[in-house]
Amino acid sequence: MIADGNMEGENQEGVIFPTLRENADGSSATEVESLCMNCHKNGVTKILLTKIPFFKEVVIMAFECDHCGYRSSDVQPGGQIAQLGVEILCKVSTESDLQRSVLLSDSAVIKIPSVELEIPSSKRGRLTTVEGIINEVMDNLSETNEELRKADPEGATRVAAFLAKLAMLKSCTEEFDVEIRDPSGNSAIEGLEPGKQDPKIRRKEFKRSAVDNAALGLQQPPDGMIIACRSPRRV
Repeated sequence: MIADGNMEGENQEGVIFPTLRENADGSSATEVESLCMNCHKNGVTKILLTKIPFFKEVVIMAFECDHCGYRSSDVQPGGQIAQLGVEILCKVSTESDLQRSVLLSDSAVIKIPSVELEIPSSKRGRLTTVEGIINEVMDNLSETNEELRKADPEGATRVAAFLAKLAMLKSCTEEFDVEIRDPSGNSAIEGLEPGKQDPKIRRKEFKRSAVDNAALGLQQPPDGMIIACRSPRRV
């Protein structure tokens, strides 16, 4: 489970966010008819409010269209934006580290310094793994590299060399770092022993800059309170 020692893992009476394990079958999800952005017919979005043990509440949204087969998913924090941003460093050296769950908000930036990889913030939050992050980059590069071979053979060769470096990361022959910087404070990496300090994870909170606040759509009133001004997300 995602680790943060400030959150109880058990589902307590009165908490409206049941754990992921208790809702693995999707029985508590709300279904909403919504427009498919691929074929523009109606599909179904399932919305699940849940609590990740030892972390916080999240909203999981999964869309599926029966007409064209298009699918998408999104993970958003179930509460307010945190008062501080967060920087997380995880040292990866084993298969267990590769399988650590990673919760990413839509403002999280990911870096793997050993291969000079930086993944900018996305338009959607997601729940993945360390290996899943690497696989996503490899899949995207492999797809575009097929077209690049025709237009720029030398560029395609460089991309192929970079893909080989990413594949080596997954072999865990050498330890590497995964770094996450999230101004919203709503990202986390799973600890292997929930509720305990993980020696391979370093988590540091930081005060957001004016640029960070602008990127998040926040305003700073005179009394020092932070008010979110983002438009409601449409489903």
